[in-house]
Amino acid sequence: MDTPMHAINESSLMQGNATGDGQVLGLPLNWVETHRASSLLIAFGCCVIATLLSVYNIVQHLAHYS
Repeated sequence: MDTPMHAINESSLMQGNATGDGQVLGLPLNWVETHRASSLLIAFGCCVIATLLSVYNIVQHLAHYS
């Protein structure tokens, strides 16, 4: 017995509607798709900043033990 799988409404995940004006983290989806290289660069920059903040937090935490 195969149970039907429900399709995921991608527009609802991207905060959009049936007109296609979705958003990805506040940026218009059409901009993200058109400027793919810039979008990846922004995402990479956010990852680097998050990593640096995590390392700084770990160093500050370990400084209390020494």
